[in-house]
Amino acid sequence: MNTSAAVTLFACLAAASSATIVLVACRRHVKVLTLREVAIVVAVGIPWVANALAVIVFGAGSSSEIGLVPVSIVISGVLLLIGIIALGAPNTSSASTPVTHDAVIQGMRDAVVVVNGGGRILDANKAATALLAPSGEALEGRAIKTLCDGRGEWRTICRQLPSLSESRSFEMALPNGNDGPRWVDVLASTLGSAARPRGCILVMRDVTERRLMEEELLHRALHDHLTGLPNRAMLLERIADLLAQSRRSGGSVALLMLDLDHFKEINDTFGHHVGDQLLCVIGQRLRAELRSSDLVARLGGDEFAVMLPRCDAAAAMSAAAKLREAVTQPVVLLRHQVSVAASIGVAVGPRDGGSASTLMQRADVALYLAKERPEGIAQYEASLDPNSPARLVQLNKLRSAIAEGSLTMHYQPIVDGHGEVLRLEALARWPLGRGRTLAAAEFIPLAERNGLLPHLTRWALRTAVWQCREWGAEGWRLPIALNLSAADLADSALVTHATEAIAEAGIEPDDLWFEIKEAVIMKDPAQVMQVLTQLREAGIRVAIDDFGVGQSSLACVSTLPADELKIDKHCACEDHNVVGGTAITRATVALAHELGLTVTAAGVETQQSVEWLRVMGCDGLQGFHIAPPMPADEVSDWLKTQRRRSRLAPGILVRAAPQ
Repeated sequence: MNTSAAVTLFACLAAASSATIVLVACRRHVKVLTLREVAIVVAVGIPWVANALAVIVFGAGSSSEIGLVPVSIVISGVLLLIGIIALGAPNTSSASTPVTHDAVIQGMRDAVVVVNGGGRILDANKAATALLAPSGEALEGRAIKTLCDGRGEWRTICRQLPSLSESRSFEMALPNGNDGPRWVDVLASTLGSAARPRGCILVMRDVTERRLMEEELLHRALHDHLTGLPNRAMLLERIADLLAQSRRSGGSVALLMLDLDHFKEINDTFGHHVGDQLLCVIGQRLRAELRSSDLVARLGGDEFAVMLPRCDAAAAMSAAAKLREAVTQPVVLLRHQVSVAASIGVAVGPRDGGSASTLMQRADVALYLAKERPEGIAQYEASLDPNSPARLVQLNKLRSAIAEGSLTMHYQPIVDGHGEVLRLEALARWPLGRGRTLAAAEFIPLAERNGLLPHLTRWALRTAVWQCREWGAEGWRLPIALNLSAADLADSALVTHATEAIAEAGIEPDDLWFEIKEAVIMKDPAQVMQVLTQLREAGIRVAIDDFGVGQSSLACVSTLPADELKIDKHCACEDHNVVGGTAITRATVALAHELGLTVTAAGVETQQSVEWLRVMGCDGLQGFHIAPPMPADEVSDWLKTQRRRSRLAPGILVRAAPQ
């Protein structure tokens, strides 16, 4: 290689090195490739390219001959000097001034407080001053415990802060005048080593808004949105606490379940907005009648619950009566006077239930019982609970007894004033063995609540009509009466089953009577009217049972397709202590006759009552003085005996069956 070529090569290398240094300097300062950077590269590259072209076109020594080498060396030197200076200059992309720890802490949004070993504040940032001393006074030197709201938990924490051996977090309340406390989250970190702490650093964040939102959400979760009363969740929580307390220290807690009767009619008549206002008024009335320690909750719809701590059964029943009276008082809403009745079920824990859910279930059972009682209040009874283990066992036995036909039927005669047998009332019996037998009133409610009543009614129908046929074959025409419940009347197949049973047995339709209690009729008069009309059209006879114990009147009864009134035993017994009792009974009988109804008196217990009811004009008499309920075989013997020797002069006369 000759001298010219070497010089040319040196010039090219110098230009390339200069360009590299300049590029590095530019990249360090401006981070991205810019026009300035591109211009430098082009400027450096021109002589390098010129030298390279000269070597290629004119030969190795041509570049120095045409004067490119000196120019290239000069330009490369200048650029090299510029690059070296740029590399040594400070980085203009970083902050022009250093940032101290104090500046960082002062700029934090969280409050930072440094506490010494004596519990006094050494330093605090601006956020801490704004949070802990809104009026602007200095925090340095103040004891940290003076900044809290004085609660015992916070005082305990303050005593531990100077000797804190490990980081911990907690929440505390700061005084905030009449606006309520301000809540802050605190992270406390140790100063010094864990073995020899010299104080701590507190980092605080205001979480008042979050705390208020959480409290609002919790309130909504535990309270009814309409009345503002506690809801089911809060009620269960409080009951569980009180039951646990009662197990530790004794005592009892009462739970009252309250349901408004016929509330749906108010909603349908006046609108849901009136119904909502009524619910709010009822909630306020319940709250006003109770102690501050008691709790009233709305469970939903028209159902409320009342929890009474330290309350026994007697006090709970007394409270239930007072609450029911308060609820039934009229309310004026939108110029409408509205009044409702209420049913209340009472359960007392831990006797009736050791857990909150069990006690509520027992109170609900009592509420169901209350709806069937005139007073509208009932206390839980295990013997009437369909969900108790004993009742479940009894339910299974009843189901088997119906399926196997092990139930029996007893019959009680109804006679006229001259002693002639008019018909017999069929009364179901359940033999349990060992001489024990349950009457219908003791197991019919169980069957009704558990869907067994349709099966029981069909069994009773078949048994009654075939027994009527058997007596007819023996020469006795004895119509039979069966009792119907509300569930029976709701069965759309009732009339069909009755007519089919009559046809199968081959008896006359008027040999079958159905007795329906007055209270059942008043629950749904329209439905009862429809069913009774169908029964009468089928030729079946109808009697209204227990007339005089409910709220119906003869005017109401006159619209029903019935054949007879069966007056309650309290109306059928002569009681000279009741003012006007005789006149009322005589008027009832006379008005019934005017309406084309016969009258039977139940519960006849004495011969004196027999004579008195004859005078009153009663058409039929029934009671233990006439005859008790008897099995079918005993009825035949009784009839034969009474033909020879009657308790009622001139004697029991039984119509002979048509030949």
